[in-house]
Amino acid sequence: MIIFSDILVIPVAMGMPCRMEPKVGPTFDFAINTPEDLEKLNLRPDVHETLSYVFDAIFWTRQQSKNQIPVIGFSGAPWTLMGYMIEGGAVRSFERAKKWLYLYPEASRKLLTALRDIIVEYLVGQYDSGAPLLTVFDTNCGELPPRMYEEFMVQDLKYIASEVKKRRPHALLTIFPKDGEMGAFEDSAFDVVGVSWTQSPAEARRQCPTKTLQGNLDPTLSQSEFQKRLAIFQDLRRPSPDQGEDAANGTLAADGTIEQIHGVTSPIM
Repeated sequence: MIIFSDILVIPVAMGMPCRMEPKVGPTFDFAINTPEDLEKLNLRPDVHETLSYVFDAIFWTRQQSKNQIPVIGFSGAPWTLMGYMIEGGAVRSFERAKKWLYLYPEASRKLLTALRDIIVEYLVGQYDSGAPLLTVFDTNCGELPPRMYEEFMVQDLKYIASEVKKRRPHALLTIFPKDGEMGAFEDSAFDVVGVSWTQSPAEARRQCPTKTLQGNLDPTLSQSEFQKRLAIFQDLRRPSPDQGEDAANGTLAADGTIEQIHGVTSPIM
């Protein structure tokens, strides 16, 4: 079970008010245009004060379910959050955010490090509230060349995993580097690596031979006929028996999908 909370609650906790614009999506009151704009942010907010409502929701849900249903906690990754903060909200392209890495490398690292440390506190808080599995979504991973991602992002993500594990050794951690090179996380403390639907299970296993894999399911599949869905689910099971299936960062409405595929997917998990 996932308690839905937009990933942009972290920038809000840092002092960037955000509103949901109809037909547009999340929009900040201001964008981070220059390094000087970082002065508008609180780079070390009190996570337990500013994001306590998320922790309360997780705890309440576990209580109401009598601890019978596991709750999944999650956070956006530093780069994904930084991208939205610089662009000012939901956009189709992250050109401005990418330019920031080249134009302001020191300021970029300052913001990414601040986000990294907040994410650690946020994930630990979710674990303590009753979410034993924690997922870090780097939805914008594929926006960057592999060299840039390795230089600016990978070490912070590995730090998040190792630091959360250091504080909460029994926490289970997933990283989803959407459309990126998964192999960067083979030697990380993440237990699970998410697979984009644009990547084959065989290639995912080659890059991460020791990790549990999750995903590789195109959310658009939910709109297809059931027999087509069933064939694809069965095909996904063949390459890796320890691969869990999910819609990898988004689903579309389809009547009966969960009930129809339950018998196919349950033996894998």
